[in-house]
Amino acid sequence: MRTIKPQSLWSWFLALVITTSICSCSRSKPEGLIGLWRTETSQRNPTGDTNTAGSYETVEFQTNGMLTITSVTIRRDGIEVPIPVGGTYSLLATNQIKVEIVPNPARPDIKYPFTISFSISDDVLEVPVLEAGATNGFKKYRRVKK
Repeated sequence: MRTIKPQSLWSWFLALVITTSICSCSRSKPEGLIGLWRTETSQRNPTGDTNTAGSYETVEFQTNGMLTITSVTIRRDGIEVPIPVGGTYSLLATNQIKVEIVPNPARPDIKYPFTISFSISDDVLEVPVLEAGATNGFKKYRRVKK
């Protein structure tokens, strides 16, 4: 009969703990991101116009890995005009996600992938500004309570 040395058992246990830790990190769940997030409404004046128009942005992270980014313009008459863009996301690390934006639902084969670092504190999601022509900075979204 073969006996197992205590050191051997300890090595197997340690290997199991390390493997489990590594696997659970790579399968991290993005619970903190799930839900609807919204920026504050900003007011702007189009050049040469005396009236102001408002705008805000929402991002919704779904449990199935889908996301929707919606840019909303508030017309002078108060009507909100949403422009949604869809895509997918996956958690790469505790504070990093991979996003693939599909700008045209009729062409799901055209995707724009990028990686975003983020932070969440007190129901505020902070991400780098990703707009064309923007300088370094961060955009803040507040969790929308339902």
